[in-house]
Amino acid sequence: MKTIVSVAAVLLVAGCAIKQLSEGQRVRLVDSQQNCEFVNTVVGSEDAYWQGSARAARSAMNDLRNRTAAMGGNAVRVLNAGSDAYVFTAVGEALICDF
Repeated sequence: MKTIVSVAAVLLVAGCAIKQLSEGQRVRLVDSQQNCEFVNTVVGSEDAYWQGSARAARSAMNDLRNRTAAMGGNAVRVLNAGSDAYVFTAVGEALICDF
């Protein structure tokens, strides 16, 4: 019984963790497409219901950067970001830029 409770507690805490940057660490946030090539539209999101909007926003932005890196981009321009009561979503343009 203790094992089940321990596993449930770990899963609950892990479910509330902020998504970490992996390859997204190398992705820069930019405010224009100058000297950049458009790759694709990218969306990052995170559950906001249990975490609160600030943690969900950070996770969604990390998700956006990780997905940009997975597409081969080195920069992302955020077009829109916001939340409803349940999900924070960020929409952007994955880019390859000359820095």
